[in-house]
Amino acid sequence: MMILVGVGCGLAAIAALMLHVVFRPVAKPLSAADLERAGVKGVISETKPLSAVDRNAIKDAFLAGPDFKWLAGGSASSDEVHRQVTHYMIECVLRYGKQYGTVLTIRDDDDNALLGSLCLVPPYKSNLLRKAHFLRSVLSLGTPEPYRLGKGCKARFDAFTGGTEAAHHEAVHNRPHWYVGCLGVADCAQGKGVGKRLIEAAIKISAGAPLYLECHDGNVPFYEHRGFKREKQIQLVPEGLDDEFPYNAMVHWG
Repeated sequence: MMILVGVGCGLAAIAALMLHVVFRPVAKPLSAADLERAGVKGVISETKPLSAVDRNAIKDAFLAGPDFKWLAGGSASSDEVHRQVTHYMIECVLRYGKQYGTVLTIRDDDDNALLGSLCLVPPYKSNLLRKAHFLRSVLSLGTPEPYRLGKGCKARFDAFTGGTEAAHHEAVHNRPHWYVGCLGVADCAQGKGVGKRLIEAAIKISAGAPLYLECHDGNVPFYEHRGFKREKQIQLVPEGLDDEFPYNAMVHWG
């Protein structure tokens, strides 16, 4: 019996070690020294999770975009449903970026208020591992918020996640690449070059490796102007709904 208990404890320890290895980040978060070596100035690598105030400022910045408005149901959705869907989607990316990448920010010199942020995740050799890391980072959120908000929200969410995931590695031809998530600029900093500085920082950090992101049609010119190429246009088609939405897989090839 003692032998069996010992074997059981040994197997449990091995399983725990394997999980630790599997869910370990593929690279350390970028440090201030890393940013300096890349020639990035005026951008901060956040070492601690963003405060609730900062997170809400970034989440609210995405309320103006048509993509999350569509996810919430378009013009038929209430402001509250739109806000819930948007906040959930950005919270997912912030968690993934913090746990497995780096959250880059620009802050006001006087009061340290958050002006903009960008999540940057380093290249993976395995697409399966990337998916596992993302799922682990959002697991504690429980059931996806759109699933709680009716069949329409659920159908659009499934179309969004399925469509973007299918296009992701196809757009980069299955090459290891950096991933940009939720480049957002606070309302008070719109039009002041904050987004431009953040995406240019990501380009410098990627150092010639592919840099991938997704965006709605309205943001395509912004990224094309900075060297990104639209590799694939995704038609998001919710099951059972006549309500397609175009989305774009963008790659900066270095």
